[in-house]
Amino acid sequence: MAEPGGSNELHDARSVSRALTNLEMRPTKGRGQNFLIDHTVVQQIVDVLRPGPDDYVVEVGPGLGILTRELLNRAGTVVAIEIDERLATHLRSEFPMDSFHLIAGDALKVPIQAFVPETRDYLFAANLPFSVGSAIVRRFLELPVPPRRMVVMVQKEVADRMAASPPRMSILGVSIQLYGVATVGFDVPPTAFKPRPKVFSSVVMLEPRNPALLPLGDREDFFQIVHAGFHQKRKQLINTLSAGLSLTKPAVVEWLAGAGVSPDQRAESLDVETWLTLYRQRPGR
Repeated sequence: MAEPGGSNELHDARSVSRALTNLEMRPTKGRGQNFLIDHTVVQQIVDVLRPGPDDYVVEVGPGLGILTRELLNRAGTVVAIEIDERLATHLRSEFPMDSFHLIAGDALKVPIQAFVPETRDYLFAANLPFSVGSAIVRRFLELPVPPRRMVVMVQKEVADRMAASPPRMSILGVSIQLYGVATVGFDVPPTAFKPRPKVFSSVVMLEPRNPALLPLGDREDFFQIVHAGFHQKRKQLINTLSAGLSLTKPAVVEWLAGAGVSPDQRAESLDVETWLTLYRQRPGR
């Protein structure tokens, strides 16, 4: 397999530069506009997603359309959500076929009915901006109709936290794994993008849980406990839960013991199932 950023990188980088010049735009850090230019990486992403000729794919942040083109080659329908109006105009002219649909808008705000029919089985692919990547992933995982499979490219540090296990758990890891199973597929170097970011990226596959481990109506109360535990993650749970939830330490010790957790453990040592046990056995429930 060719290394990312191989012999065709210069040609692709120049093509991206020409396209951006024609659109009279410069990539902005605020929107995390680092355009993928490596075709090997594109093929790897779609290989992990595994779309078939009858599949319906939602793509977020298509940019100039390098991933979109490969998705259209392998899937039946691609619906792309692009927040930048200039890029949206470019994509409409680049892909005039009936199998492509473009939604100009914010992927965090577009109503689900706008991009997927009710009860429709669909896949999800995205090269996500570092600033909002985890929020977009959480939004789609928590939808009433989540994708059948998601493949996303995010900052490597974010990918590692999404797929983490004890003793390296985080609030992000808990929030992702509550609604899906995350697996890091492969890393992507800065040379695969134009302009080059300062950090590595990673491609993550997410298999949404259907049903989720926790009903959406319980989410706020559940994460009140999780946030309390992680508030000062270097401190022991007896201290963080006591302070964050206004409970006495003896009450916290009894609560933790019921879930098989030692009071001197720290939040990052607990997996999702243990947090769920704590939630179900919470004092005063």
